[in-house]
Amino acid sequence: AILCYLHGDFELGLRNYSRALEVNSTFLAGWAGQIRMLIELGEYKEAAVWSDRAMELFPEHPEFLSYKAIASFRDARYDKAMAFSDVAIGKENPGSWVWLARAEILMKKNKRIAESCIPKAMACAGREAPLMRLEAGRILLRYKYMCWRWIFCRRRRGISQNRHWPGWNWGGVSDCWGWNRQKQPWSSV
Repeated sequence: AILCYLHGDFELGLRNYSRALEVNSTFLAGWAGQIRMLIELGEYKEAAVWSDRAMELFPEHPEFLSYKAIASFRDARYDKAMAFSDVAIGKENPGSWVWLARAEILMKKNKRIAESCIPKAMACAGREAPLMRLEAGRILLRYKYMCWRWIFCRRRRGISQNRHWPGWNWGGVSDCWGWNRQKQPWSSV
């Protein structure tokens, strides 16, 4: 399922995460992946519903609160998004996804504070650091924030070499900066 996600095939990723939950309904990564796929597919209300279902099994889990915050934010319910993010950040040991969600929500209001959330996400990423760098780059790309975007998309090594989706991110960055993709092939990044 994670490979589907990295390839940008969110429909197939959603199906694979759903199958994982059919086998083991207490698989935390399955719940998280399913909700992320729904968000990527633009199914924000559905993602919020599944976040609530996940929190029935994992009460007040900060990651699920942050997914609910992102779903609310992208569905233009900014006050709810900030409230969910506040609760998630207030939990003990918020993880990388919580800090990246906070960064995305603050990107619209206060980019300086949003910038400070990204290093916090990287600091607690552990072995997920390559994925978190990619996600940070995607957030910065989504909100057309140039200065850090290049750093995070450029450091995508260790994720999925020669894959389309990370390359697409790099391509988006190089297009924004006016670089010719022929001179900067994605696989050499």
